Amino acid sequence: MTDQNVNGAVQDDDDGLFEAAAETFPSKFDLRNRLVVIYPTGKTGERKSEATGKPYTWYETTTIVLDDGPEGWQDRVPGDAGELQPNLVPSVADEGAQVLKNFQWSAGGITARLAPRLPGKDGKPGSQVGRINSRPNKNRGMAPSWSISTPTEADMATARQYADVCRAARDEITKASQAAVDSDAF
Repeated sequence: MTDQNVNGAVQDDDDGLFEAAAETFPSKFDLRNRLVVIYPTGKTGERKSEATGKPYTWYETTTIVLDDGPEGWQDRVPGDAGELQPNLVPSVADEGAQVLKNFQWSAGGITARLAPRLPGKDGKPGSQVGRINSRPNKNRGMAPSWSISTPTEADMATARQYADVCRAARDEITKASQAAVDSDAF
């Protein structure tokens, strides 16, 4: 039997039954300086920091990328250590708003803003719109801090161009939250 590259395209008639896992997925680095709107789904949890052992909170979201940033879309973006890596979020100018479902945020500057925007009793989440940014950490040797900036009027005009995409994403979270409450009632 001959070994096959399982990460390549499968050349059999499995009808999509087996799809190779990707080694990477979109991250905050792909979103730096890009305009986004973030809708928390209500799913949250804690993990322990590898660096400090302290717990930190994460929130699952639907994050919608609304532009390519002030410099335009870049095919490679700086990663954690500044190394260039492929940009895994396609160009909005070329392909329209990019909807990232189940995107988890754990950066303190963002999670602090998401906590009060969790879905309410009606299942409807709040939103956070702005540009993703980072800056050097005050604590020497620690990773840069990540946050979201206040949108400008031009940013809000861009966001409003994608109102239908944003409304559909928010409605999907609302319906899922309502269905979860309904199933918990039994």
